[in-house]
Amino acid sequence: MCSVTSMISIGGVVASRTDYRSSLSEDASAVQVTAVFPDEETAVTAEQVLVAWHDRCQQRVDKQGLKDAKVTATAEVKTDVGPGLQWMTTYRPVPGEPDAVWFNAEGFVRSTDMITYLVIRNPGQDYTYPRGKEPIDNALKVAGRYLRSQR
Repeated sequence: MCSVTSMISIGGVVASRTDYRSSLSEDASAVQVTAVFPDEETAVTAEQVLVAWHDRCQQRVDKQGLKDAKVTATAEVKTDVGPGLQWMTTYRPVPGEPDAVWFNAEGFVRSTDMITYLVIRNPGQDYTYPRGKEPIDNALKVAGRYLRSQR
């Protein structure tokens, strides 16, 4: 919902994308993109671009005509390589489920010249995870461990 373009177009020299599907729900999915930038300075600039995408996301979803669309503020996630950021976009409709909303969690973590950007999307009626225990938090922590292992 909040990403505007590819990681390559904001300075990455190589990127890898992995798509995930859930065996529990055909509507749940996740995407992970990890990009390597030419140097740490370029990765820091790309990180600022990702924050700007978030900051303009509410305007983007409002223009899409989605019902009850809301983008949360960013929240910091502690990882093995430093802080990551995550946020949630919720919106309607979910076809065939009038009481459900889409939960679209996004976030990223950077380690020197690498950034991993994650999106987890699923429909539901509630999202009752405590702060710091949300699926996107756990995914960013795993991504941080992976990025650390690449050094």
